[in-house]
Amino acid sequence: PYGIVIGYALGWFAINIAGWFQLQMSGFKKEGITREGIRNMFSVHIDFPLYNALPALMNSVSTSLPLFIINIFYTSEIAGYFTLARQVLFVPAIFISYAMSQVLFQRATEKIQKNISIRSEFNKLFLILAMIAALVFVVVAVGGPWLFSFIFGTKWEEAGNFARILAFSCSFQFLVSSFSILLTALKRVKTISAWQLLYFVSISSLYFFGKKEIHSFLYVYLSIDVVLYTIYFVLILTALNRYEKTVGQNNLQVG
Repeated sequence: PYGIVIGYALGWFAINIAGWFQLQMSGFKKEGITREGIRNMFSVHIDFPLYNALPALMNSVSTSLPLFIINIFYTSEIAGYFTLARQVLFVPAIFISYAMSQVLFQRATEKIQKNISIRSEFNKLFLILAMIAALVFVVVAVGGPWLFSFIFGTKWEEAGNFARILAFSCSFQFLVSSFSILLTALKRVKTISAWQLLYFVSISSLYFFGKKEIHSFLYVYLSIDVVLYTIYFVLILTALNRYEKTVGQNNLQVG
């Protein structure tokens, strides 16, 4: 346990050191920070801690709830299959999605500040990510059990069957999550918070399906994820379209 604590502390220490060097290289000067400026920024971004803190916590808990429920109703062997399937599918997707979303956030924020359309960035990234998501889905859906058996051993073939069920959910989450950062860039904090609360409640409802056969349980989990992330994607598109509409109106006024 001490090794985990020490490793965690050293990791954050390294992040802070790296951040300090980046600030120095970018020409950051602390003299530019004033109390008045801090108060102004706090008033501008008050919605983030006010409306997003608790829902964000619930959203984090939601990622662990399915495994927690599986541990209650099923065997440790089944929990192991589920854990491996989810790690293989979701961990790489999370890293790629995060990297893509940060690039999108930087470009979108710069254009939003200048009241410029961000539709082209959205369309280009959507095409790339949709092809990646489709490829992952096809590979896992077709060869999931064989791949898991080949890589991890024959006893983990069932984890491949779990992964086959969850493949579409993972691919769709990967696609939608990459664009969720647009809601932050467009300051739709309340929209994000409302969806996070809805997702938490929906995932919590899995508890009532715990007595189903495990594959049926996973299909319920898949259905909840697909429905909720479809709603999320609609919310993202709605916010994007509203922004694009204001950009068009402003351009007409200028013209």
